Amino acid sequence: MVVCTKCGSKIEVRKVLLFNNLNPITCSVCSSKLRAKNKRFFYAIGPVGAGVEGVFGVFLLGLFFRTGNVVYLGLVGVWFAAVLLGILLLLLKFLKLKVETEGP
Repeated sequence: MVVCTKCGSKIEVRKVLLFNNLNPITCSVCSSKLRAKNKRFFYAIGPVGAGVEGVFGVFLLGLFFRTGNVVYLGLVGVWFAAVLLGILLLLLKFLKLKVETEGP
């Protein structure tokens, strides 16, 4: 679970999903702006998730077009949902936040 480093309150999952390296998360309790401490995590999880999802998704779509079996289309949807859920769980587990300091 992602928590505020200043006050210790839990950050909403919706805010974590919409979080990126450019915009900070604002804590709803103490109103502090939080940025990612481990920015390289974002650079790794995006390409890896897209690569895994794309390769297996193309494989399943190829099977659908070869066989005409509709089950493979359902598996594509389930696979995409499973990879997105896995990315969300990794994000919630490994995202570290730090309080943004005000610059001069």
